[in-house]
Amino acid sequence: IVMANPNPKDPNVPNEDVPEEDPYHLLDYDEEEDPDMDIEEEPVEEPEPLAGHGDQFDAHPNLQP
Repeated sequence: IVMANPNPKDPNVPNEDVPEEDPYHLLDYDEEEDPDMDIEEEPVEEPEPLAGHGDQFDAHPNLQP
């Protein structure tokens, strides 16, 4: 979608009725303020190996020198 620029002479002039963003508001982030970031990772449990499914290479050792 191509939108018509109301200021074709100077494309850097912001459009009317659009508030100018503060590019530094992201730098003021305080880690203590965000409760969503307090996520504790649960330990990953290794699945039990199935019976009879040992190491696939145990039955066929490499006999080449």
